Amino acid sequence: MKRIITITLIIAALFTALPTATVKAQTGVGTWKAYMSYHTVTKVVKHAGMLYVLASGDLYTYNTADNSINTYDTTNLLSDCGIADMEWCDGAKRLVVIYKNGNIDIIDEKLNCTNLPDYANKMLTVDKTINQLSVSGNRAYLATNFGIVVINVQNATIIDTYNLGQKVAAVTLGGGDIYAATTEGIIKGSQKDNLTDKACWTKVADKAFKWIFWRGGHIEGINNGELCNISAKDGKTDFVTKVWLTNACLSGGRIVCTGAKNLTYIYNTPTDYTLVRTTFTGLAYDAQTDTYWGPGTDDLLCNMKIERTNGIEGTATPISSGIATDGPKYNYFGFIRYMNQKLYTGGGQSSPEREACIQILDGNDWEIYDDSFAASLKGNYHSTYCIDLDPSDPTHIYAGTQAGLFEFRNGKMTQHYSIDNAPFVPASDTDPYSYTLITTLKATPDGSLWCFNSNAKDGSASLLQLKDGKWTSHHNTAFVDSKGASMRYARSMMTDSRGLLWFVNDEWRLPALVCYNMKTGESRTYTSFVNEDGTAVNAGQVSCVVEDRSGNLWIGTDGGPLMLTAEAIASGSSTFVQVKVPRNDGTNLADYLLNNVYITSICIDGAGRKWFGTSGNGVYLISADNLQQIEHFTSSNSALLSNIIESVSVNDRTGEVFFGTSNGLCSYIGDATEPSEEMTKDNVYAYPNPVEPGYTGLITVVGLTLNADIKIVGPAGTLVKSGRSNGGTFTWDGTDLHGNPVASGIYMVETATADGKKGTVCKIGVIR
Repeated sequence: MKRIITITLIIAALFTALPTATVKAQTGVGTWKAYMSYHTVTKVVKHAGMLYVLASGDLYTYNTADNSINTYDTTNLLSDCGIADMEWCDGAKRLVVIYKNGNIDIIDEKLNCTNLPDYANKMLTVDKTINQLSVSGNRAYLATNFGIVVINVQNATIIDTYNLGQKVAAVTLGGGDIYAATTEGIIKGSQKDNLTDKACWTKVADKAFKWIFWRGGHIEGINNGELCNISAKDGKTDFVTKVWLTNACLSGGRIVCTGAKNLTYIYNTPTDYTLVRTTFTGLAYDAQTDTYWGPGTDDLLCNMKIERTNGIEGTATPISSGIATDGPKYNYFGFIRYMNQKLYTGGGQSSPEREACIQILDGNDWEIYDDSFAASLKGNYHSTYCIDLDPSDPTHIYAGTQAGLFEFRNGKMTQHYSIDNAPFVPASDTDPYSYTLITTLKATPDGSLWCFNSNAKDGSASLLQLKDGKWTSHHNTAFVDSKGASMRYARSMMTDSRGLLWFVNDEWRLPALVCYNMKTGESRTYTSFVNEDGTAVNAGQVSCVVEDRSGNLWIGTDGGPLMLTAEAIASGSSTFVQVKVPRNDGTNLADYLLNNVYITSICIDGAGRKWFGTSGNGVYLISADNLQQIEHFTSSNSALLSNIIESVSVNDRTGEVFFGTSNGLCSYIGDATEPSEEMTKDNVYAYPNPVEPGYTGLITVVGLTLNADIKIVGPAGTLVKSGRSNGGTFTWDGTDLHGNPVASGIYMVETATADGKKGTVCKIGVIR
């Protein structure tokens, strides 16, 4: 009883002393979060009352009993990104998930996941592409470009590999045999035979099929142009119907086929089918309610009743529709920038081309800009390269795209600048409206918008200024490459603390860093990069530029990061610093910082540390003095979605660092925030607070000034921990000076500024 009273008094004292705003739940330092798209449903798998939904390459579940939705990603269940297919295995009571890279997850009913990476990691001389997944009993069968892989789902092991020396599009089982649809026809092998021996396989039918299903003692084969019934005895093929089909699946004993011209065919038997004049891909039949689950006309999850109305004609009547979880519409994040306490994102450049999209994260809520106007454009609305806010009106934003420049107000498009009403030059004469590239831009406080017209085919357009509705060209022949076009991919436009405009050209013909004085019109283009030792740096790509807290510029290249110091900028020097990191091995030798690592994006956090995103090497966090590697996150040692990083940005208030990757958007809660100008009882607080039993994460103190001196003192006045803030943040692992967990009690956080002036005090309650 005494302990309960003590704990109650601790909590009461703690919450009385702290402002209400400081005790709200916050995500702990060191935690990851994924922001996946679950928008476009492509397949639904039903087991009992649970729906497993594949949407935009990601997985979520929908409980039909209580209508609850749960999403899954690498931070809470899955081992990878980019799901290609999935099926429920009744024999093993598990969901088999196949990723595009060949990785495999096996998930049980209690949502325990077992990863099977063997196939993805196996070095083979054959093409390992997986074409389809099928299940039978407690086994799963992968149809690949070289043959068949057999998985024991119960044990999560690969038990057989049949190298047939030819592409297998689909597999089905029936009558004790395995049937494989190959490019040369359908072949079969008895499950009793040694099927690793090609001689044990015999041809059943000459026609090539993309899908095959075993139903009612026979095989039904489907290719792009027809559906056929194939005899299991003699291989006789009976043509059933000719129709252009693009997708097929088997659910509840019914074959659901998607056809051209927005048609869906549901086959009860090869000759008994219902035709619905709407496309429904990957439907799951619910026998209990005689309904179907799949994508509705808005691509979101829908439950519908499909009934015949006239002959074979049927209609789909939605019972419930638009079922979705909040999230982005696309997993495209080639451009991200944290502005106005929101994360503004665009798809960026990619091949194949991405749909243009503006997706804004505000706390936990997403705003997706309406793009219905795209249907009336003369060209394709693709590739949102860049976004910036009007400094005088954050509801007014500019977006540079492959189809020109767009203005939005309150989420609605209000102006489109193209070759018809702006001095833009397209990259192509064949489709000029689809290829008028505005790849980087910057809105300045004087009401100007600066933008770059990349890859203007005749080199007559490049740097442009829009102000008060009038366009001014600031074209310079230095912005034209050797083939006579303007810089092919200008990006990362920014203004520095000196009022200078900077951008880079991320293209091998003219890799460059550009400085432009907006007042005088003077410009300087750096096209060669020599370090302080007089050594030329091999920089074939220049991807980004950012200013640090000391006024230095950091440039990302495929040869590593370079720094142009504030002194060099002031003097006009073209010497770049390639930071040398001492080996500290007694040799007095040093290595260039991240030498030859392809840097794609750089972001400076609240402590002045550099986050370097790379092309294939994940993310590096480097100390403010540039000499220490604090973190190196990859997809194998963290929840980072991909090692290919397209963009990085940070929320300086919370320390959340966002990574736009080739697989989507994720974030990491860092231990540095923007420092406060002063420390007061209102802005300095700790979380979690109180620290409850079982908590093992970091305790975070925020609202501190730069390099603040921190002392944590125990109930008896004993010093427990001390240190300095990272920007405006200090973290404590809950241990004392000897590394032992502290006891229950109230701990005082005493602060002082870097110059020794007394700050404020906050309290942390610890309950063990």
